[in-house]
Amino acid sequence: MPRFRYRTLQASGAVVEGEVEAADQQAAVARLQAGGSYPIAVEDAALRAAASETSARPAGPRLRPTELALLTRELATLLGAGLPIDRALAVLRGLRGSPRVADVAGALERAVLSGESLSDACARQRAFPRSYAPMVAAGEAKGNLGEALSRIAALLERSHAVAQSILSSLIYPASVMAVALVSAVLLLAVVVPRFEALLRDLNRELPPATQFLIGLSQAIQIWGPWLVLVLCGAAALFAQRLRDPGFRRAVDARVLRLPFFGPLLLKIEAERFGRLFGSLIEGGVAIPQALVIAGAAASNRAVTAAIQAAEARVQRGESISAALAAPGILPELLVELVRIGDETNRLPDVLIKASDILKQEIDATLSRTVALLTPASTILLGLLVGALMLGVFNAILEVYDLGT
Repeated sequence: MPRFRYRTLQASGAVVEGEVEAADQQAAVARLQAGGSYPIAVEDAALRAAASETSARPAGPRLRPTELALLTRELATLLGAGLPIDRALAVLRGLRGSPRVADVAGALERAVLSGESLSDACARQRAFPRSYAPMVAAGEAKGNLGEALSRIAALLERSHAVAQSILSSLIYPASVMAVALVSAVLLLAVVVPRFEALLRDLNRELPPATQFLIGLSQAIQIWGPWLVLVLCGAAALFAQRLRDPGFRRAVDARVLRLPFFGPLLLKIEAERFGRLFGSLIEGGVAIPQALVIAGAAASNRAVTAAIQAAEARVQRGESISAALAAPGILPELLVELVRIGDETNRLPDVLIKASDILKQEIDATLSRTVALLTPASTILLGLLVGALMLGVFNAILEVYDLGT
């Protein structure tokens, strides 16, 4: 018997996707309606799979996070002002701004005018993340597309703000460490060799610091290019190995076990997961599908595997909190708040609140880290450059003593 892929609107307002067996499409629709749901789309599963295999990969340009958030916010504003979707997209296409945004808006406009839904059009564009189209589809099903787009825009803006906060906190310590490394390499590769020829002819024992400096400079001149090649080759091989899902998951799991950075990265992943998961549920996406989407959005594959395992447990009938707690990866605070939200039927609000709490903890941790790294990196730079200059000045004084 043929199988049909469906997307239905439940009485609770949630959008559910799945497959059902029926003699034909009308029988599939009747079966879904008999179950108390409203069918949004019912398609032959075999034909849809064949179309997916033969269709091209997502097309169109990629957008920066700020461009994507701005496009979503402007589209939500235009729809809220009463414009139809095709007219709103035409307005965005004609705005004088980023050419990439205009290209994406134009592609969406053409798809909508050809009869596609906005969610299907977004799913075929590389500019939109995987979580974008399901939230748009939920808004279409509930008839509040403008509100759904506003929710998506707020989520994108908040995610970008978190990323910028982390990046700006680490810029200064990273720049100081980079300056220290470049200064050391320049002194050893350029300055010290100029004194080496002069000191080679001296029949006098050099200070230990100067001997060490000359030996280190010679090692860099001889082995430096080979070391760079080895490091580049190792980095390329490591990047190639990371394409293996099993190896990537093992590496990500080890990263989460690092003494300091592991807990911080886990909080960042948990904050992103909680905010996206809560927004998906609030937008009307079914919990199992929301778990799949939120898990796929995680950058750490160990976290993704844990959330996928939780989704399988939810499908078997376990509670959300128990399913998320089983892998033992997500923070206990998030799991406990999920349990409370599930018991009080306020899961989306509690998830977003948990994300806010985790964001505060991330900001506090970054503030303390920057407060320690800033003077530490400055002191390290001073000690490194001072030690190198001490060896150089010892050599200069040695030559001066021989001359006098």
